[in-house]
Amino acid sequence: MGDLRDAVETSTAALPLQPQDGALREYALMLAESIDERDRLADIADRALQRAEREYGEEGVEVTDELRALRAKLSARETLDKLGARLHAALVELGASPRARAEGKAPKLATSSSKLAAIKGGRA
Repeated sequence: MGDLRDAVETSTAALPLQPQDGALREYALMLAESIDERDRLADIADRALQRAEREYGEEGVEVTDELRALRAKLSARETLDKLGARLHAALVELGASPRARAEGKAPKLATSSSKLAAIKGGRA
């Protein structure tokens, strides 16, 4: 996959996540993949814009304007402002940020001293 998705996968795999964290982990991976994919899509939009300008010139103003708008949406800043903020929030929520770990918000391994474990083990 992409560099960011690989990094998010490695980071979240190292966390003691609970099964109920799976959806948020997948969401974080999807966001990272979308950020990685932005470069490829931006290149496609650039080539399409150049081709439209060459082939349609002034007659294709509407098409070229639409392609410019698409290219702007795929800018690095736009992507990081929107998806990067969401990815960061998901990682903080999962405990995959230095701040979450420093504040003790990172998930902890389940201990056998929990009340549920005691009940399951016959100790109530």
